[in-house]
Amino acid sequence: MTDGIRIPELRTLSDSQLQSSLVAIDEIRECYRVLKKGGLNIVGEVLRDQGPFYEMDHYPKDDVYDRETASQYYYHAHREEQPEHGHFHLFLRNAALPGSAEPGFGTDGEHRHRCGGLGGQIRRRAI
Repeated sequence: MTDGIRIPELRTLSDSQLQSSLVAIDEIRECYRVLKKGGLNIVGEVLRDQGPFYEMDHYPKDDVYDRETASQYYYHAHREEQPEHGHFHLFLRNAALPGSAEPGFGTDGEHRHRCGGLGGQIRRRAI
């Protein structure tokens, strides 16, 4: 699902942006390699030692917040029938966004987000 995400064309990125993206891709691949080697997956790791799984609850219980990058994420599942087990919500707090970021609203019209980076809002991505 890519509602609201505008992916920039590669030719518009600086060498520095391309290089940092390639480094991030390598780090992600290494994480997945290590997880696979151990017979693990990212959802199982997030849910590990969290107790019973309840729909709509956040996992880990208090979300993950990185003060250095002003980033936050959590995993959860909705109550209604979904073809997925659950999904991650990813956030960049205001401190991490450029001043040019414009306010946006979530699909329910209530949750206000500032959109930056790719010029769009990353709502959720099924896994």
